[in-house]
Amino acid sequence: MKCAAILLGSVLLCSVAESQPSRFAQPQSGSGPNGSQLSLGNIMLLIQARHAKIWYAGRAEDWALLDYELNHVSDDLTAAAMLYRDIPVELVTGADRHIARMKEAAKRRDAPGFQAAFSGLTRSCNACHTAGGVAFIHIQTPTAMPFTNQRVPFSGR
Repeated sequence: MKCAAILLGSVLLCSVAESQPSRFAQPQSGSGPNGSQLSLGNIMLLIQARHAKIWYAGRAEDWALLDYELNHVSDDLTAAAMLYRDIPVELVTGADRHIARMKEAAKRRDAPGFQAAFSGLTRSCNACHTAGGVAFIHIQTPTAMPFTNQRVPFSGR
């Protein structure tokens, strides 16, 4: 119940945050969101959910799930950068560097390397939010797995 409340709160906060002005939330000419595309706020909510899953997959050393989620985050960041103007390329490539480091850590089964790269990704998220004028959306390392309907064998390390 507590996790459901947290997830619902995140969705509600996202809709509030989406109504706040962000200079990144302006679609490219002629390519704005329609029925088949997501708004920037919705793309970021998906990334935020995957951010939590990445943390728990890495902590559980579930390298396959980690790689799967990292691929989706990378695709979502690319979609955001292509659909919305003024997102600085260096902020997206900075996040991509940390994603690549996590993928390498997964290949090596390197938990400390994963944790360092995850921290870098989190800092990249917050740097982009600051640059976009939405620093009030501050991402942190998750403290509770919000997805109680998916088994991620958390090792507790």
